[in-house]
Amino acid sequence: TQPDLEGPPPDGPGVDARFRAPLALALAKSGSLYVSDYDKSRMRIVNPDGTTRTRALQWPAGTEGPSWRAMAVDGQDNIYVASTASMRDSPHLIYRFTPAGQGTVLADVSTWIAPFVSGGRTYSYFAGINGIAADDAGNVYANGVNGVILKITAAGSVSVLAGSPGTLGHVDGPGSTARFAILGNMTLDQARNLYVVDGLNDAFTRIGPTIRKIPPAGMVSTIAGRADLPAGLVDGPAGSARFAVASYSTYTAGGVYLGQEFGSSHGENGATASLAVDSKGHLYLTDPVNSVIRKISAEGQVTTLAGQAGQRGFVGGDLPGVIHTPVGVAVRDSKLYFTTRNAISQVSLPQ
Repeated sequence: TQPDLEGPPPDGPGVDARFRAPLALALAKSGSLYVSDYDKSRMRIVNPDGTTRTRALQWPAGTEGPSWRAMAVDGQDNIYVASTASMRDSPHLIYRFTPAGQGTVLADVSTWIAPFVSGGRTYSYFAGINGIAADDAGNVYANGVNGVILKITAAGSVSVLAGSPGTLGHVDGPGSTARFAILGNMTLDQARNLYVVDGLNDAFTRIGPTIRKIPPAGMVSTIAGRADLPAGLVDGPAGSARFAVASYSTYTAGGVYLGQEFGSSHGENGATASLAVDSKGHLYLTDPVNSVIRKISAEGQVTTLAGQAGQRGFVGGDLPGVIHTPVGVAVRDSKLYFTTRNAISQVSLPQ
């Protein structure tokens, strides 16, 4: 762990660079990695040769900074992130940044992130968007705490792809008949199938973590995990595997209060899982609770790829090694990248 830094963390080649609290990752078409580093005004970029540089971000006037728990890049290397907020009634925004760092508001999705009532109490959010994905045409997909997946066109038009706003549950099926719990990060494959982490904060919803799939037509299915069981760490066939995807869960069972930003804090006390998919259809899921990375093969088998449950730190070399609180993840060809405590790490995947 690096000491607290005064001022922006320095750029540089390889291990000479420093990061404050890297969270989401996204791969640019150029091969560079975009890294959110918990700083409103800057984006970190890791070039293919490992050199880190900083991109200044120009935020739309009058808006607040990003939550940084999710980030996506489209086919033109535009960057998409969601807003955080300092007040409970602040709007829920999706921002779009050009590759040069100029930001605009793509859409206000507040209508779909309304407060909801559970057990006689009203819950609302400082930042309701947990997951973002973008396709090559600039269509953006967003989800979060309100049980719905939204599709936003490049022109900023918003519609519901699947789920029902404010109605939580776990039901597979077409479009608006499907039900989700508290949703997390997302990824898209080459056929524009959307994969999403579901079941964050299962201690609150009593719906266990699963991985859901939504093809372009909107038919929702569960491809891994057990919605009827609490968070866990179980490998094996996808239908019986169990996942831990958020620090607020049955693992830690803290209180949930009005206005809480579910799982958005950086570090081990608020990190949420991220998903990536490779060209062969294998999925990779970070687990910041157990400090491991899981693999869900295209054949439906779940294994622990990197890290060892109960151990935190960094031990490189042969897999599984030891890692610390992995959050963001991205994959290209035979290389897997993930954010960990103050660093970006790389795994050479078995062939």
